[in-house]
Amino acid sequence: IKRFHGVATKYLEHYLGWFRFMDTPENLNENRLFSIQQQLIRT
Repeated sequence: IKRFHGVATKYLEHYLGWFRFMDTPENLNENRLFSIQQQLIRT
């Protein structure tokens, strides 16, 4: 299997959202997780 060469533009918005979520240094509480979930659902 060949290696992947990046993210398809179709999924780029989701990838960036997930990357921002994982890169957040602040403590994530239930409200923050709900907000992120709602943002991902809208895309």
